[in-house]
Amino acid sequence: MSRRDLLWLLLAFGLLAAVYSLTTPLFEAPDEPWHYAYVRWLAEGHGLPRLDDDASGAYQEVAQPPLYYALAALVSSPIDDEDLPELFWHNPQFGYQAGGTVNDNKNMLIHTDRERFPWRDAVLAVRLARLVSLLFGLVTVGATYGLTREALPDRPALATLAAGIVAFTPQFLFISGVVSNDSATAATCTCALWSLARVIRRGPTPRRSVATGLALGLALLSKTSALLLLPMALLALWLAKRSAPEPESPVGWTSQSINAALVLGIAGLVGGWWYVRNWIAFDDPLGLNVHVNTPWGRTTPASLKVLLSELPQIFRSFWGAFGWGHVELPGWLYVALALLVGLAVVGWARRVVRFLRSGIGVRPDLVNPADPAGSAALRSPSRRSMAVMASICLLAALWCLAVLVALLRWMQQVYAPHGRLLFPALGAWGLLLAAGWSGLTSNRDVSTTPGGRFNLTRHWPFIPIVGLAILSLVVPFTVIRPAFAWPRLISPQEAAEGLTPQALDYDGQARLLGYRLESASVAAGGQVGLTLCWEALRPMDQDYTLFIHLLGRDNLRVAERSTYPGQGRFPTSLWPVGRAFCERYRLAVAPWAPVPELYALEVGLYDAETGWRLPAQDAAGQTVEPPNVGLVRVFSSAPPPQPAHTVAYDLGEQIALVGYDASTTLTAGQPLTLTLYWEALGVPQGDYKVFVHLLDEAGELVTQDDAPPRGGRYPTWAWQPGDLVPDLYRLTLPEERPPGPYHWSVGMYRPDLDERLPVTGPDGPLPDQAIPLGEVR
Repeated sequence: MSRRDLLWLLLAFGLLAAVYSLTTPLFEAPDEPWHYAYVRWLAEGHGLPRLDDDASGAYQEVAQPPLYYALAALVSSPIDDEDLPELFWHNPQFGYQAGGTVNDNKNMLIHTDRERFPWRDAVLAVRLARLVSLLFGLVTVGATYGLTREALPDRPALATLAAGIVAFTPQFLFISGVVSNDSATAATCTCALWSLARVIRRGPTPRRSVATGLALGLALLSKTSALLLLPMALLALWLAKRSAPEPESPVGWTSQSINAALVLGIAGLVGGWWYVRNWIAFDDPLGLNVHVNTPWGRTTPASLKVLLSELPQIFRSFWGAFGWGHVELPGWLYVALALLVGLAVVGWARRVVRFLRSGIGVRPDLVNPADPAGSAALRSPSRRSMAVMASICLLAALWCLAVLVALLRWMQQVYAPHGRLLFPALGAWGLLLAAGWSGLTSNRDVSTTPGGRFNLTRHWPFIPIVGLAILSLVVPFTVIRPAFAWPRLISPQEAAEGLTPQALDYDGQARLLGYRLESASVAAGGQVGLTLCWEALRPMDQDYTLFIHLLGRDNLRVAERSTYPGQGRFPTSLWPVGRAFCERYRLAVAPWAPVPELYALEVGLYDAETGWRLPAQDAAGQTVEPPNVGLVRVFSSAPPPQPAHTVAYDLGEQIALVGYDASTTLTAGQPLTLTLYWEALGVPQGDYKVFVHLLDEAGELVTQDDAPPRGGRYPTWAWQPGDLVPDLYRLTLPEERPPGPYHWSVGMYRPDLDERLPVTGPDGPLPDQAIPLGEVR
């Protein structure tokens, strides 16, 4: 039954990896263009790329061992891919920093129907190179099953469980569906670990040593990190000596040395030549300099604090960070996955406690197998089985730790918090996770066979696997595909439903049907949510860039976006005439934006090469410049400022003056300033102006300033209850002026009615509706 389960797992993995590959556009995976450049270089017969130039176009990937690339070149070489440059239509806004789960400019390239089935030319060649990755992924799942069977031969269901963990890890499915050497590394390293586990359980023989050396050599040809397997091999041989299966066939030091020489020698013959070649030709056996001398190479080694801060990113990208690593799962899923890992840790703690209580590992006779009693204990089937299981699991744990430490050491030199770089230990991780989950139950075995009613204690470890399987199934359709898909095309009439109408025609080529604001008010430092709907009026040969600005006084930009339409995926040359689409954008408002104020929302199209803007016309054919489509209120979320002087005057029923800051002395050449602090008691039912008068001792007007609040950027009709509105005025005294002192007098009035708002102070109504403030000397 367990082997049948493995076949079903392999089938499920193959189908899922194919789905991931089909939903991931070409070259939208980490370093995929450079990986394929390596493949193409070999397929064209150029030989191995050099480490000291970039003639192949493989960039830093030239330092990668050639196993995967050679096989992918062998498979794809019959295909003519001369049209490859046509696939590289770059998105100029790729890399825009818009959240892990926000599908905004996640595409490095613009993708068209030429990538659809039936594939031909370069598209077919890339698909074939991706197929090689998928095959290596299948090997990884099968090798994980074999590794776990060696560790836990009497618990076959756990082998299925471990293989299922690998098969349903979304990130591994993703990597197994693109052009990358990571699945090849996972496969060869897991096979090598499986071979070492066989040596531990069954004892070293020349035949097994040769097989192990071959597996290690292939791993060395897949990635440099596989070099860490060499000390693991020596450790495995030592562990095999400690648990020799039969006293009649002792594993002595002579035979041990022969086996070690076979393992290391064959590994060196199969894979060591690559490192020797790099050493002789480029004085860089590991090719490290090629990676360090890149934009992501660190100028100074990263500190421990920096490495710890990057650990969460490693965890997220181990489970699922698609595209170039910035298409992430919802945050709560990472929390759930962390809890599953935590449960495995608890399960292992229970296993260790039971292991110690059984006496294994603490008895002197096991430390000294030469003792006859110890030999008898070791030959006890149950005790020896536990010892072998512990040895293989220890090897798996040390391998996982070694790969993690190597990654952190690498990250000191290069910014590389990529979970896929832990995939050499993926098979070992599956074993440890499965054994940990099963350690939470007291049953001797976990079963996949229903066998009547469901038993939570017996079957619970398969609940997380079901969850991982469901997650792996939905991710391509709910996470990956939406990040790269074109917007949904609809009729202009359907697109205009529910919008604020704002028909603007841009040079007779495109039309903005309208917009929808998620909120007309936003705090400084927050985000404006905006939906725009467009249609093409005629075919466009030019790819125009969409711009969105939030403009304040003197055209001050407090938020802006520039991008190809369709969140970077649907340039204007692809727009079909007569069809419309809608797209949602987020604009980050600068935290320093002057507040509270109204800002104009400006939307347009321009040529990024020349900077020329398409002129906008309204429905009457009149030019609209700037093309403002609406207003956004920006307010402060910080505690309101405290005025130097507090007062209490009500102007009508909706406005109050609660304080002011004012100049109190005359300074030559300097204007007098007055800041009024208005409070909105309700929504004012008019558009009021403020008058600020400076009066002499006789009450005669010396100078004045009449203006809407905040220079017209925050008119009273836009005020909201609770608003505290700082309102600054500057007055310049005339050269010929009466002697002081002077007095401030302020109030509000409606220009259309030429009447002041009635004012009520602490002592009652003021007869002239003017508020007297401080004195200036």
